[in-house]
Amino acid sequence: MKKNSLSTLLPALCALLLAGCAPAPKNAEAARSGPIVCFGDSVTAGLGVETSQAYPALLAQLTGRRVVNAGVSGDTTEDALARLGNDVLALRPGLVVIEIGGNDYLKQVPFEQTKRNIDDIIGRIQASGAMAAVVDPGGAVLLRNYSAAFQEITDRREALFLKHLLGDVLSRPSLKTDPIHPNNAGHKKLADGIYAGIKKYLK
Repeated sequence: MKKNSLSTLLPALCALLLAGCAPAPKNAEAARSGPIVCFGDSVTAGLGVETSQAYPALLAQLTGRRVVNAGVSGDTTEDALARLGNDVLALRPGLVVIEIGGNDYLKQVPFEQTKRNIDDIIGRIQASGAMAAVVDPGGAVLLRNYSAAFQEITDRREALFLKHLLGDVLSRPSLKTDPIHPNNAGHKKLADGIYAGIKKYLK
């Protein structure tokens, strides 16, 4: 093999090896037991679909675990942070799936405040001993800065970042009941994507 071919292949091979050896999220062992809590806004609550068709209920079917739907329509990250103790931590979860941020954009919450709130939410969940998994809030053009910021925070906090999932659903009209909420098919796609991201930590 030519020298220039080796120099091209080696960085790619190193990247693959590093990806395969990526460290587990903080408190990953906790995800094997205890309830799973889906914590978020109207998407998590299942606005526009039956509760049984919202992604938390579908996730319960996929995992065979108790999954609590702690979604509240209209919640911003500030609202979510205020109810975190009673609605999430009091349940002593093993894993918390966080889906929040869209209302911060819609309600024009200062971006820096949103980032602080997400950082605090993840930190408090991890301090309780649970694993945190954050659903990428964007993917669409208007929320790309939220996606980048949330990923930076989850990386620093050693939480799991579930990239592109919500954006992939909300960018497809066939998967929505309205411009910002998934329909039954959208919730199924979201549940399947979340399950694919967390399943190895549930064993």
